[in-house]
Amino acid sequence: APARPKWPLEDGETLLWEGAPRGDLHFGIESYATVPFALLVLGISLGLGWMLNDYGVAFAPFAAAGVALALFIALLFPLQDRFIRRNSFYALTDRRALIWLRGAVETVPLPAPEKIELRPGPPDDLIFGKKANPRRHGTRPTNLSYDVGFYRIDDGARIYRLMRDQAGATA
Repeated sequence: APARPKWPLEDGETLLWEGAPRGDLHFGIESYATVPFALLVLGISLGLGWMLNDYGVAFAPFAAAGVALALFIALLFPLQDRFIRRNSFYALTDRRALIWLRGAVETVPLPAPEKIELRPGPPDDLIFGKKANPRRHGTRPTNLSYDVGFYRIDDGARIYRLMRDQAGATA
């Protein structure tokens, strides 16, 4: 596991909590799209192997390739997500939230207490901001945004209360 980062604290800033997301294998919303696609690929490869079997082509290579490709497709997003989470860290200070991801620290000022959302788990998600998605679709920028927060943390209710108390104190 990577070492916890050295947080870039400002003068007089106090670290209240630091943690990391759970690193277990998690099948999220992406699985709802990828697993049916993986099953479709598996069905096509098995059907193709079955049809070509009548022409003397061995069925087993098509079946093995279909199973391998379907497993790869179904596990791609959960394994990628697991890798990212295992290399991420979170911190809460008396002024802001810090998210360490891919070697860079993103800082998010504490929002108003009513803008902090707890999504109970377990594990819990603590959402406290939105960020615009910089991707473009063709020649037009997209208007999509995504939630910023501490994802898949243990004891999220305690961190939620701590963050709300701190956000109320700085408001």
